[in-house]
Amino acid sequence: MTNKEFFLSRLATEEKFSTDIIRTCSADSWDYSPHQRNRSAKELIGHFTAHLDDLIEAVEHGVINHRPMLEFAAPEEAARHYEASNKSLIEKIGALGDSEWNDKKVDFMLFGKKLFALTITEHCWHSLFGLIHHRGQLSAYLRPMGAVQTAVYGPTREQTESMHGG
Repeated sequence: MTNKEFFLSRLATEEKFSTDIIRTCSADSWDYSPHQRNRSAKELIGHFTAHLDDLIEAVEHGVINHRPMLEFAAPEEAARHYEASNKSLIEKIGALGDSEWNDKKVDFMLFGKKLFALTITEHCWHSLFGLIHHRGQLSAYLRPMGAVQTAVYGPTREQTESMHGG
């Protein structure tokens, strides 16, 4: 399996985990934040969903004009956007040749300033790890928000307890 094939398989797998956690949030609770300096659940969702759109722009235009956050009216809208962006990104990366995937440099711009340049490969892995990190932050919000914890890489405590009759 090539690096690109492995990345695409991880991107496809992570989609369900991400959309499950987005859909677990309710519109009533997605303004929740454990501290005034933390992003709210809504802001975290808008932030990590924007990572996908950044990568689509990288593949299509050779630059990322970073979107710190996308705005959504409700969790379901965010989940649908995530699914559509993830599907588009998988198709676009799948169509890249090996030299584009491995060697093409892409500038990362924030508020009109170039911060750094990485290859598409490096941007993709960096963004996926960032997305997983921010999804993990959101996961820590679920119980305090009154939501059911979602399973990601294994069963939740509640699922484990129910398997043992507890």
